[in-house]
Amino acid sequence: MKRYKLHETRIAAVQRGAEHVGYQTFAGDPPIIATAAQHSKRKPTAHAASPIALPWYEHDSEADASDAANSPRSDRPLGPREEDSDGGSDTYSEPPIPPCDGIESSCAAAPNDWEERMARQPSTLDSLKQLPGLVVFGTFRSTGGKEALKRAGEVIVHRGPAALQGCKVRIWGNKTRGPTWDFDRCYVQILDARVWGPSRKPSHGSAIDVERMEFFGCIWHAIEFGVPRQKLFVCMKPKVVHNPKHVAFKPINGKLPAIQVPWKTASKLPGGHDLHVVEVCDWSGDSCPRGRYLKALKMKSRHTDMSILKAVQISLNFCDWPRGDPRNELTVDFPQPARRRVADSGLTVGISHPDLPTGMLMSCGEDEFYMHVLDVNAYLDALGMEKVENLLRQRSVGAWFLDHLDNPLEANLPLFPPNIEAQLTFKPGVERHAVTFTIQVPEFKVSAVDETTVRCNHILSPQEAGVMILSDKGGDVGQVLRSLHSHMAEIGRADLARGNGSALEHLLVAVSIPGPLLATQQLLHSCISTVERYIGTTLAADAWKKLLDDEEDAELTVRYVHGRAEPSTRKVIERLLRVKQSDRDKDIHIEDVIGTLREILQQPGLTNAQKHAMRSSFLRRLHAALPAAYYEVIPASSEYSSNTGDWWHPEPRFHVTSPLHRYIDILGMRALKSQLGWTASNPHLLLSRRDFEEAVARTNCRIAAESFGRHIFRTISRMRELSGSGQKVSDAVIGAVGPTYINILVPSEKAHTLELQLPVSSLCSSTCVSEYDAVTQSMKLTMQNDRDHLETLRIRSWFAQRMTCVIARNYAQPIPHHASPNSIVLWEIKFHGEKDFIFPTGLKSFPESFSSWPDLTDWPLLDRKMETYSQVWSRIKLCQVHAAALSSDAYTSATSVNDLKWFRTSGASHFECQVEVKLLQYQRLQPGDLVVLSLERACRPISLQGILLKAKGTNQMQAVEDGKKSFIVQVELSKISELSRQAQDFSLDGASTWRLHFILIPPNEKKCIQLLQDMPRSCPLQGMRLTIPRSTKEIKREMEMRPLVSISEVTHAMHSTSKSKLNGKQTLAIQRALQRPFSMVQGPPGTGKTSMLVQCVAALLTASRPRWKDGRILVCAPSNHAADHILDRLMSAGIPPHYVTRVYSRFIERCHGSGYKGGTTKSEGRFEIQPHLQEHALHWKVSQSPKVKFLPWGRSQYTFNKSYESGEVQILRDSRIVITTCMSAYLHTALVKGEPPHVVRPVSFDSIVIDEAAQASEPDIVLPATSANCRVIVVGDHKQLGPVVTEHNLCAPYVSALETPFLERMHQNSQRSMTSTMLNEQYRMHPSIRSFPSSQFYESMLEDRVSISHRPQLNGIWPQKKDHRIFIDCQTPQSMGLSPELTGTCDVALMESKVSLKNVGEARSVVAACAALLRQRCDPRDIAVITPYKAQQHEIRARLARDKDVGSHSKSILVGTVHALQGSEREYIIVSFVRSTSQDEEVVTSVAKTAGDSVALQEMYQTSLGILENYRVLNVAITRAKYGLICLGNADVLSKGSKDFNAFIHSLRSCRCILSQKDFKESVRKRRA
Repeated sequence: MKRYKLHETRIAAVQRGAEHVGYQTFAGDPPIIATAAQHSKRKPTAHAASPIALPWYEHDSEADASDAANSPRSDRPLGPREEDSDGGSDTYSEPPIPPCDGIESSCAAAPNDWEERMARQPSTLDSLKQLPGLVVFGTFRSTGGKEALKRAGEVIVHRGPAALQGCKVRIWGNKTRGPTWDFDRCYVQILDARVWGPSRKPSHGSAIDVERMEFFGCIWHAIEFGVPRQKLFVCMKPKVVHNPKHVAFKPINGKLPAIQVPWKTASKLPGGHDLHVVEVCDWSGDSCPRGRYLKALKMKSRHTDMSILKAVQISLNFCDWPRGDPRNELTVDFPQPARRRVADSGLTVGISHPDLPTGMLMSCGEDEFYMHVLDVNAYLDALGMEKVENLLRQRSVGAWFLDHLDNPLEANLPLFPPNIEAQLTFKPGVERHAVTFTIQVPEFKVSAVDETTVRCNHILSPQEAGVMILSDKGGDVGQVLRSLHSHMAEIGRADLARGNGSALEHLLVAVSIPGPLLATQQLLHSCISTVERYIGTTLAADAWKKLLDDEEDAELTVRYVHGRAEPSTRKVIERLLRVKQSDRDKDIHIEDVIGTLREILQQPGLTNAQKHAMRSSFLRRLHAALPAAYYEVIPASSEYSSNTGDWWHPEPRFHVTSPLHRYIDILGMRALKSQLGWTASNPHLLLSRRDFEEAVARTNCRIAAESFGRHIFRTISRMRELSGSGQKVSDAVIGAVGPTYINILVPSEKAHTLELQLPVSSLCSSTCVSEYDAVTQSMKLTMQNDRDHLETLRIRSWFAQRMTCVIARNYAQPIPHHASPNSIVLWEIKFHGEKDFIFPTGLKSFPESFSSWPDLTDWPLLDRKMETYSQVWSRIKLCQVHAAALSSDAYTSATSVNDLKWFRTSGASHFECQVEVKLLQYQRLQPGDLVVLSLERACRPISLQGILLKAKGTNQMQAVEDGKKSFIVQVELSKISELSRQAQDFSLDGASTWRLHFILIPPNEKKCIQLLQDMPRSCPLQGMRLTIPRSTKEIKREMEMRPLVSISEVTHAMHSTSKSKLNGKQTLAIQRALQRPFSMVQGPPGTGKTSMLVQCVAALLTASRPRWKDGRILVCAPSNHAADHILDRLMSAGIPPHYVTRVYSRFIERCHGSGYKGGTTKSEGRFEIQPHLQEHALHWKVSQSPKVKFLPWGRSQYTFNKSYESGEVQILRDSRIVITTCMSAYLHTALVKGEPPHVVRPVSFDSIVIDEAAQASEPDIVLPATSANCRVIVVGDHKQLGPVVTEHNLCAPYVSALETPFLERMHQNSQRSMTSTMLNEQYRMHPSIRSFPSSQFYESMLEDRVSISHRPQLNGIWPQKKDHRIFIDCQTPQSMGLSPELTGTCDVALMESKVSLKNVGEARSVVAACAALLRQRCDPRDIAVITPYKAQQHEIRARLARDKDVGSHSKSILVGTVHALQGSEREYIIVSFVRSTSQDEEVVTSVAKTAGDSVALQEMYQTSLGILENYRVLNVAITRAKYGLICLGNADVLSKGSKDFNAFIHSLRSCRCILSQKDFKESVRKRRA
């Protein structure tokens, strides 16, 4: 959920002075929390340290006993068990969990210690200073889904200061969670709090406004209570396996961190296309839980709902139903209670899905109506029903599942055994004992409650009941339903009139939408609410007291309460209601919600289904923002309080109308009857206090689990419907629209509508950018058409935009019957208007659809075989190329398919057909292009993806009209489409009308993939150690390898070429580079890396030997700027100009006048060649060569190309040094000709030097190295910024692999790191600037060799004379900004699709700092401003241009981002870090901060730093400075979120180099005066 612009004030809580967690405090002692080191050294109790007891395994079969030998204790994984006929292995069983005795987690203090601390705490909070270290007690709720990435969960406070009861304490990260299961009771120490938004009147008499606060804490003690701790988890195998000896399985329910499972390396890893069952064996301390592998679930063969239920049951932790048959029967003698008065209430009607139990009937009289609730207690209060009562307490909640069409499924987990349920449920013509509620009209209040016997007359389905309500059908039954519906409408209007918050939970009457199912839903919800509100206001504490076996210890009551409102609650609702900025201080009322929803639904032209979709989505978002409700056992003396804020006041209520569904309803009715004088005749209906509290806790847990189970089965049901084909939706509407998402609503008259979230990135491309308007909550798309004209499309929130969507089953999620978040996707969307805009959103979001499922299981095996290395990287690169192509504009128009033929070859599906394609002048169909085959069939479209194998032009190519060309193409389906084709029900005879379009891949990208695939045949030098030698013979051979040159030759080469004195490490690096086939040089900032590289290249020229052919050297860099910088330095070093040739890409050559039109080109950004380097360019030399310059006029292009290519080869052979980019080194046709495996290199190179290697992905380092005959030298610094992956639609594992610098991966292995030399003498930074990066990033190895030339003294700039650093602590808020961007094809400024940040206060201080430096006579060309965000970059530029003190000097001051300025240096660097608190800042009572934060606090706040989480950003930013460094940022925010920033701030503070923004402004003012 997006966080809005709210002020947040953090209150640090870590206080020093405690040696261990169990420290006994005395009155007046400060609150205590363990330090990070102490937190990681918790001593578990004896019970918690041992493996978790699993009683049903100890007495299992012999097969299970034998499996115990394969547990992690013996370091042997448990292999998959033999599967049964339904696709799952059920050789083990799970008897019901016995009542728990409170299993304690690891902790250094006993519960009594924490209780004592809580007793000494104040019961009321008078100031914010009392919050740090406060201890509260509550229930832990783990957070699943996307939120699990942000935090581990939250604790709902039950006991503690009165103001905090009902609040949530967020547990952020596993460091603060410890071994805590979902719904454990735990003691939590508050570490920190955030205060949001403008001050409002505190509620509940507290001195602090908790409704504006978010609390963060650490769990120190957890206890299992009521809810059995889940031992078995349904998990997914990770896509990336970093350590094959320990595989991290991720639970799909998100209730636990990844479970580490020991695995024998010789055993095959489980498949990624299935779900797996893992048993948790141990979990203690801060480590991840450990477990053992049990079995694969074989989801592909689970075709029935009952077989799927077995997997869902494990995931939901519904362990009280035996695995074999959850509908097991219980043999009891069913009682026949005594006769009662037969209710004289007229015709009784029940509404229920077929085959589901009915627990409530309705009837209607003249001046009253009746609700008859099944009196289950009358049947339980009989001898022989003890087993049933005990079973109900254990199960607590039953689960009945429906499909997406609201039809009941066979799969269910009933509360009662089926034979008991059949004798309890209402049936037509059968009498049952009931409790009858009489509601008077028109007061609409319960006037009487009676025990009655009721005869059921009719049971209707929801559809049947809805039809009768909306028509005059049904006779007497219809009349009863219509009368009840009319009464419920009156009740709803009365609720809204008095501002009842409960109306928000249903909101049915005020925005009524016709439709049978919806009408029935309205009726049932209103009837149930009427009864439950009466129970909530009627039940007294004495009623609950009579349910306990020990009434003396019964001072308690049960309430259905809501948690406290959070700051985000109001903000989400303000956004939902589109509240203006000027109205945000006003109160929100229910009328505002109703008014907004009515405004949405009153749009002209909306159908009933569209209204229902908008209403459902609106209410879903509203309910998600409101505080959650739950049952709570509280002291009898406590008064009811909604705890929900000033604007929403739900009335008290309690559930009793579903006694066949929830045990809590049975208890509620039992309490009501006891209050009315009923007494249980059998003791088994009495509960102990602990049983009572556990039953309530279990109910809360099971209700949440049941909701999750319903979602699973609805999703699986829709997946089945979409397995055969997609579904075209012509009436879809737009829901909420955010900066990065658009909600698409699929209308339906069923209870649950489908809502799909469309990423904005899937709409953007190289010719389409987005701009979000936060005021109107709309998205503007600006697109460039074929004529270079701009077209716009505006997408408004909650709007019935004319569009057509295609939803489909996502086969890129390979696990069958797995309801993952992306199992159903929006495959295509077409916006209708004056011009239709079509977006293939599914293809863009899942580029792996054209290849195979992302899988890096064999990542640890990269070092073993070159074949594995080649396969992994070619798979990653293939998906990256596809992702880039899908985000481009290289789509051809769809065309009809003729003569479609299907066949299979080598186990893959292929098809061949004839198509007529319109291609642009420069476009060609070539193998490797992407192909999409689609079939339009009514509303059930089909789409298949594949790779083009052949494209052969036909004889009719010139006869086709409209510029089209005819081809016979042959296509191979991708593995994902192969799975899709097997499920789709279409004919393969080609009779249907198919359409096909292509997505063209640049030939250079295809060549890159082919080179990676061909690496085992043309691999780089073995000394490069891409694979580490394994055998003793190979290691010995490597040790005995002779140096490439002798020591004397090295000495001669270095003395004859060196014009500047090299230090020891530079000399050692050059020596190793000359002697070894592979060497690495790590060059920290300012250590003379480029100077060393230039001397190394010169030495390589001198040290060449005859056996190395010509001794030619290839020098590569990731970018053209870096390559030109090397060229410039080589020329300055005195290298003869005719020795050096600079090779630019074909695209840049053509932009600079090259007439060569052969080979392939890739469109790039415009690059200007500096005039003084033009003469070294290959294309310039060729154009001046006699072979090309004196060609006769009128020669053919073919003749010119041949002469041009011959000239290129001759010039390159005459050159001694060739400089180019890493990509051109293996793609430029002058260097590499032909296609793999028939690659020819016209020019050979003995040595290859790769500079700035940390900025290139691994393929761009390895592929150029395949051209080396003798040696490869890799130079860079992996501690600085690494590669940037621009393909945002690429899956996360592949992005991570591409962003990992090659040097970093090489240094992770000790054998490889031996070949690396680190330069340690720096010549750039002032010693005071060098001190921190040296100690923090380079293990204090950097030494100063900088000579401080004459510079201005800068009086008054630096707080300390000898320390040329200053940090200006800016407390100004950050804000969202959009940075203008110039696209490569448009000449107008557009808004980039992603939101950037800016900090106006910091920008002002940056301008003041620049002005102060200029007044001290600093050269403006020596000043640079660096910031991580583009929006801040443009903000600073604009302010510098407007500032009078800076004036015309603003053009000379360099302003850029960290990524753009890496590699540059200036005398004075000003860094604006931007990140701070949100807007609307409010001054709150200050709280003393600690010297440093704990690991837990840093884990909390690291997510708030965004890009600054990457330590490389800090390293690059502060190491650009030579003489002076000025940093601006919020010291508190930065230090909390990162250990590196914390160390940086601490070092500045210890040197007294931190000034507040106010003090800095004052010092500037004084200097000006």
